[in-house]
Amino acid sequence: RHLAAMKIVLEQDLRKVNEKIVVINGRKIRAVDAFPDVYGDLRLLRFLRKDKVQDPVTAALRYRQFLKWREEHNVDHIRLRIDESLRRGDVNIFEQDEHGFSENVPCPIKAFHSHDGLVPVCIQPGKWDVKGLNRRLQHGKSSIDTFLNYWIYLLEALHLHLYQESLRTEQMVFVDVMCDFNDVTMAQFSPSLMTTVFAPWVRMVQSNYPETIQNVSFLRPGKMCSLFIKMVSPLFSRGTVDKFSIHPDVECSGCEFCSRSNASPNSTDQATMSDLGIVYN
Repeated sequence: RHLAAMKIVLEQDLRKVNEKIVVINGRKIRAVDAFPDVYGDLRLLRFLRKDKVQDPVTAALRYRQFLKWREEHNVDHIRLRIDESLRRGDVNIFEQDEHGFSENVPCPIKAFHSHDGLVPVCIQPGKWDVKGLNRRLQHGKSSIDTFLNYWIYLLEALHLHLYQESLRTEQMVFVDVMCDFNDVTMAQFSPSLMTTVFAPWVRMVQSNYPETIQNVSFLRPGKMCSLFIKMVSPLFSRGTVDKFSIHPDVECSGCEFCSRSNASPNSTDQATMSDLGIVYN
């Protein structure tokens, strides 16, 4: 019912979307058919579910801004690169990084099958080379727009995977973020990082990729974790902050998430979550 009401508010916007054409491999295709993960009902539902009240008018206004943002930043062109990567037979579409940002801020994403509606993503801030990233931005070797475009590519690829998993499992699938704070120092969270990089990144994600994450679990927190949460909480919505939780006895090793007593030594990257022996606390 709320989704139907949202579509009524967006009637003119959705009509324009239905008329939009993209060119893939020399063929003209309607954008809604080429990118159902972007323009279909599942993406609309993510905007609708951003707030607990699920107000269709508020959700429609957010989605309208999302459409405008995609046009202004040529996001469909970035999304086309993912299709080109898939046509080439690339094994991992998440590894496309022509500017080398993954060397400064590695965030390995794998196309795991979902388990109980969740796909895991491991973030290890202790491996971030924030000083190197800041030098690149300050010396003009890269721009914040280029950095954000790199993340748009990752998020578009991630949402395509969430869409495919949602269809496969017949339920809406989200990301389960594991943030391992082992070896984190103050250098990873300098004020300049918060202002010039993290804040615009959060604004972009919160506005244009709502309801991507179901949980954010902080592992092996240490003293830096509390400081980090205090620094970043004002940047996130209340709903996102409510998804934060701390788990001192669970560790993240690469892309395998397990308690020390439940490691699965023979697991593989593309195995199902049940095969990996995952423990969600």
